[in-house]
Amino acid sequence: MTRPIGKAVERVDNREKVSGQAIYIADLPAEGALCGRFVRSECVHARITDIDIPPVPDDCRVISAADIPGDNVVAFIGDDWPLFADGVVRHIGEPILLVVGPDPERVAAIKDRISVTYGKNLPAVLNLDDATQLQADLSFTTGDPEAAFAAADRIIEGDYATGGQEHIYLEPQGVLAIPQDGGVTVHGSMQCPFYVHKSVVRVLGCDPKDVRIIQTTTGGAFGGKEDYPSVLAGQAAVAATVTGRPVRLVLDRDEDIAASCKRHPSRIHVRTAHDAAGDPIAIELDIVLDGGAYTGLSPVVLQRAMFVATGVYRIDNVACTGRSLATNTLVSGAFRGFGGPQGLFAVEMHMERAARELGRSPVDYKRRLFAVKGDPTATGGRYHSNVIMDKLAARLLEIAPGDAADTDTHLRGIGHAFVLHGAGFTGSGERDVIKSRVKLRRDADRERVEILVSNVEMGQGLQTSLRKIVARILDRPLESIDYDNPDTARVPNSGPTVASRSVMIVGKLLERAARDLKGRWDEPGEIVVTRDYE
Repeated sequence: MTRPIGKAVERVDNREKVSGQAIYIADLPAEGALCGRFVRSECVHARITDIDIPPVPDDCRVISAADIPGDNVVAFIGDDWPLFADGVVRHIGEPILLVVGPDPERVAAIKDRISVTYGKNLPAVLNLDDATQLQADLSFTTGDPEAAFAAADRIIEGDYATGGQEHIYLEPQGVLAIPQDGGVTVHGSMQCPFYVHKSVVRVLGCDPKDVRIIQTTTGGAFGGKEDYPSVLAGQAAVAATVTGRPVRLVLDRDEDIAASCKRHPSRIHVRTAHDAAGDPIAIELDIVLDGGAYTGLSPVVLQRAMFVATGVYRIDNVACTGRSLATNTLVSGAFRGFGGPQGLFAVEMHMERAARELGRSPVDYKRRLFAVKGDPTATGGRYHSNVIMDKLAARLLEIAPGDAADTDTHLRGIGHAFVLHGAGFTGSGERDVIKSRVKLRRDADRERVEILVSNVEMGQGLQTSLRKIVARILDRPLESIDYDNPDTARVPNSGPTVASRSVMIVGKLLERAARDLKGRWDEPGEIVVTRDYE
């Protein structure tokens, strides 16, 4: 009998993690592995005029951009992000050199004796007020916002800003690169093994088959291990290739915070046109994100910020412009919601402002405007599923206290914000860019089924959820379904573990693959079933 998918089970990774038996990147055995310390920029923006490196013992090595056999680039959307600074530094903390050796104390001593001389400071941009260099420039219009503003009874506008944010995952960034068979294998705490694979191939200038990426047990990520592992993996891979020895790079907490990517700071101007009843008939947004020193993932983060231009409300006329600008700060990157929180904060705060300027209760005002099934989205799509926002608001009002008690020191009450969240890559991204593939392998004894996907467990429960999907369709015990940490030499590219897509997209593909396998269950021998995204 088919087991209900919603039945609670113990997470398959619970016991090894709570008992301390889980093997993280810092625990992974690697005989003869070298450790590393970075020489990082102490200037915001300057040319490097000289680097003085003292004599280095034979068992140590100083790695620089000159040692990179391929391209000095972290491969994402653009090619402007160097693995090691080469002549110019563009933010404090940018890696210039990597010192590797067998003993951490000696490596640290060598690193501390290296002297970097900079020329005259170059112009530095430290905030969005001074930024002009574009990383991305996007816009869209839905309906006729110009006519709506011209016909408005009232126009309300405001400015909203959000700051950068650190992920503070439990386990800092870390990788282990091992030279093998003329190539390199990189183990790491990561979200996207094939992203890392692509970047390491570019850095080494080698055949893709010579690079193997294996995810290790990952102690949290929240988007922070979507982009930065490609940086660390490339640096470790170069060092391992040059030395012929395994190289382990695990950042301590201070260095992780000082060097890794953060949530994009934002500045958003919102303007709404209102009819005689006070309802918004048009909205205009100008969204500006601080992308940091290099482009990274900024163009797609900007897209997400723009796609939520109307929040949870029906507003038929939309004009939205967006820009990501470069500053001489840490590269901004992925963080839960991927641009959505910045856009939603601005829209929600603006609706609060509009309600108060119109003399309305914010909750009551917003409830009148909630989008429902069939309504248009900001970009002209349609909401295909039921929207229960009004029921949620009604429940909120049931449990909320009455008027806030105003004392000298406290305001008491329940805060509210109504938001939406999309899952998966937008537009044709899943079909044309990601092109997910999954596999299921049943052994010849018909005892075990293995899930082969590139998606990772990072604390969100995927090791359990995907097993439950396959076990339910096959009507097999959960314990008979295997799902190891992804290894790019064994699994197909089912896409990155980002954008809340793993259960919806990859889980659905596994459901279909499991149905195919169930139909072939009585065939003899090993069976491998493949499903591609449609």
